[in-house]
Amino acid sequence: MKYKITLLLACLALAFVLPCGAATLDDCFRAALKQSESLAGQQELVKQASEHYRQALAAMLPSLNANFISYNYDTTQVGTSSGFVSNPSSARLTLSLPLFRGFRDFAALGQTQNLTAAQRQAYSAAALQLYGDVAQAFYLVRSLEDDLAIRQNEIGLYDQRIADLERRVAIGRSRQTEVLTVQVALATLVAEINQDRAALAAARELLAFLTGLPVDGRLQDDIGLPDRLDPPDIYLNRLDERPDVKAASLETAAAQNDLDIARRAYLPSADLSGNYYFSRSQSSLMNSKWDLTATLSQPLFQGGYLVSKQAEAESLLRQSRLDFQRVRRLAEQSLRTLYQQVACELAQTRDFKVAAQLAEENYKAESADYLNGLVTNLDVLAALTAYHDTARAYTAALFAAKSDLGRLRAAAVLVELPEPKQ
Repeated sequence: MKYKITLLLACLALAFVLPCGAATLDDCFRAALKQSESLAGQQELVKQASEHYRQALAAMLPSLNANFISYNYDTTQVGTSSGFVSNPSSARLTLSLPLFRGFRDFAALGQTQNLTAAQRQAYSAAALQLYGDVAQAFYLVRSLEDDLAIRQNEIGLYDQRIADLERRVAIGRSRQTEVLTVQVALATLVAEINQDRAALAAARELLAFLTGLPVDGRLQDDIGLPDRLDPPDIYLNRLDERPDVKAASLETAAAQNDLDIARRAYLPSADLSGNYYFSRSQSSLMNSKWDLTATLSQPLFQGGYLVSKQAEAESLLRQSRLDFQRVRRLAEQSLRTLYQQVACELAQTRDFKVAAQLAEENYKAESADYLNGLVTNLDVLAALTAYHDTARAYTAALFAAKSDLGRLRAAAVLVELPEPKQ
């Protein structure tokens, strides 16, 4: 009884550690989010941008510093009757407060906010790209698995065909060459199966690399194909929701902030600083405990530096606007192209499904006609090859349509995305 309880507890522990059942596309995507180093690196960029915002905010706040100063100099030629000490020192607290910077600090704060938001959108864009990669690898594995299943079924039909022909040869109704013809086709099929197994192993390694899941894990396709796509406007209306478009827009806003900073550099700046002294020596103000300083500064001439910085910022803003237009046009073009591709693949899948059904009926009819002596063995073999070729073409078209449909959903931001961690 004791050993049974121990075994039961071990099984329960494994149930929590090991994934149960087959992995769906969503399961693979969630695993890939944890596995991807690129996505983790993009998340670090988001954290760095957030720290830049905090740094810009800190520049607007007061600063408090403790200072201790000790002077040492040669006193051999200095008399001591004057009362001065030989190594004067001072200890104080200094409070500095920026009062006015021509609103440059507010523009800098807005710039860091926009750049942080742009990094968040870049993270989302990387996650969408990862979803498309996982969908392609997932459906490549499923397509090759179904292709192998079709070929295994074809081997069974060849074996049955050879057995039937050998019985007919034994009674003199068929020739031995007919058996050899089918055996040649069977040997060729076995060689092609080995090639498909190698392709399947490579596809599984790719999926395992992306997701970190076991190479030999089972997959479950739980996503069906629609009869037809929604109108293209449904996808195109979400163009401005794409992370890459949003990121380009935010980078343009940050470039505008940079231009604001350059323009406001012509304005005066004002600062306030105060000191509280704990000790003060060798000074006529040694009994004074505090002082306060107000500074007003107006830039007049800096060798054309400010003019050049403004011209540079204007150029960067124009470039950023052009980049935004290019990114948006490319996003629209990719959406339209992918939409048309998926629409054609859906129609192709429907046509191949009908063709596969007709090819199966044709093979059955050819087999019956052969028994009645109406067709030759080559006619039956041709019908069998056409049947399985059409079935494999249908499978390939089916999973290609599912893969590209996943990419289309990702491109239209119809996939639930994670938020970068703070």
